[in-house]
Amino acid sequence: MDKVKEFLREKIDTIKKEYRQKLLRLPEWQINSLLDQKKKYSTIDEKILFLEEKYLMKDIFYSHLLADLERIKKGKRQFTILKIDDRALESHGYTDKQKEDVYTFLNELKEII
Repeated sequence: MDKVKEFLREKIDTIKKEYRQKLLRLPEWQINSLLDQKKKYSTIDEKILFLEEKYLMKDIFYSHLLADLERIKKGKRQFTILKIDDRALESHGYTDKQKEDVYTFLNELKEII
C-alpha cells in the first residue's frame, strides 16, 4: 500500500507543480483578476497559493487523488479515482490528450494495486 500512496503523492505533486508553472507564466494583472479582491496578498507566492487552493480542488482528477490518498491513510482500499469515466472528464473540460494521460495513470495504478 505504500507504493500506491507514493504513486498518488507523486501525481498530486506533479499536478501542483504544472499548475504553478502555468500561473507563473501569466502576467501579474491577470493573476490579480482571478483573486478574491477583498483579501490582501503581500507576495506573488501568496497569490499563487490562493489560486492553487481555489482552482485545483475543482479539478475532478486532482480532488479524487487527494480523497483516495486520505482513504489510504485511514486504511481503506476503495479508490474513487478508478471510477472516473470519459463523460466526467469531458464535463470538466479535459482535452483528449489530458484524458489519455489520466487513463495512462489509471492503468499504471491498477498494475501497482
